[in-house]
This record gives sequence, C-alpha cells and structure tokens, in this order.
Amino acid sequence: MRSSGTLTVHYRLTPDHLPIIIEGSAESVATLLATLGRPARNAHSAASGVGTRHVVDSDVAPFEPLFKFGSDDLIHLRMLPRTPSPETDGILLLLWAYRAFAGQEIVKATLLRKGANESGLSKVHDRVSKYLDPHGDLVVQVGDPHYSRYSLTVAGVDFARTLGAQMLAYE
Repeated sequence: MRSSGTLTVHYRLTPDHLPIIIEGSAESVATLLATLGRPARNAHSAASGVGTRHVVDSDVAPFEPLFKFGSDDLIHLRMLPRTPSPETDGILLLLWAYRAFAGQEIVKATLLRKGANESGLSKVHDRVSKYLDPHGDLVVQVGDPHYSRYSLTVAGVDFARTLGAQMLAYE
C-alpha cells in the first residue's frame, strides 16, 4: 500500500521503449529521475500530500503547467482554451490530463464536470454529455446516461495534445 508521500512515475527512456515504473519517496524518485536526465516536477506535490500522480509518458511533463492537481484527485485547468468552444475543448483537455497524469483512461462524467467548474468553465453545470456527445470521433461514452464515463479516442488524444501545445505557446 502506498502512503500519500509516495510518488509513482511511469517513465519511458524513449517513446519506443516500454515504460518502467519508478516508485518511492519523492526524494528517491527525484534523485533517480535526475540521474536519468528528467527533472522531477511532481516530487514537491507528492511530498506535500497532494495525492499521487502517475506520469505515463515522459513527454507529457511539459504540459503539467496547464493543470492543477487537487488533494481530492480532482484535476482542473490553470488556463482556459481560447477557442470557439472552450467548454468542449476544456473537457477534452481534462480527459487527456486524467489519462496522461493519473493513468485513468476512463473518467466519470461527474469528475469531469467538477473539474470543468473548478477551471472556470461555468456553463458546464449539469451534463458533460451536452458538450462531448457531438464529438464522437474524439471521445467514447461508456455506461448508461445517468452514470456516464468517457474515454478519448486516438484522435481525441492527438487533438488534446495539439490544443495543449497551442495553449502553452500563447501562455
């Protein structure tokens, strides 16, 4: 069983390698990642008890400034997308963040709604499906309408990463 001060990182030496799992105290993980040539951006958060985050691929670390990670495992955006549909794009970014940083490929709609509200996407106050259902090429809905969960398709992952890179460029 992991304590709240434990950090787990899924690290790939290159995109072609299988991930290795590094788990331990924030300090020991930070030391090992520094030896591998990657800064431990998550070490402070894990040491301060803000929940355990999993970095699935080493290439997602540059995207971390886009997100806030709460002690209740809630992820929300630090900045909103400057797009014609910020609610939809924000929810897609949150789905990607859960996948990239928490290792969750399927996310409950209620968690997405809470994250969207905490992010400042005030229009997302009732149904996440209202924003995601029209984008079936980017997301897949799992479960019945009252207990929906969502997952990104390959196209959805690509879309969210591209949007995140654009947001970092105009930050």
